[in-house]
Amino acid sequence: MAILKVAVNELDNLDTLVPELQKLAERHVAYGVQAKDYTPVGNALLHTLKVGLGDSWTPELRQAWVDTFRTIATVMKKQAYES
Repeated sequence: MAILKVAVNELDNLDTLVPELQKLAERHVAYGVQAKDYTPVGNALLHTLKVGLGDSWTPELRQAWVDTFRTIATVMKKQAYES
């Protein structure tokens, strides 16, 4: 959850965010996370936000979170599995 907070706060500052995500990716590999694990985690995050936010969960907010998680996952998978 901490990295999600950082990601949201730093989306306009990718020079700060990307190195943090790359370090996180390396730790995830050490934990045994595989590239295929990112999709179900993203789906679980979206579901949790939808349930937690209730009527505040709008299509626009959903898309913003999809875009945010996709950015996070793309950077992390590139670092972990393509380096």
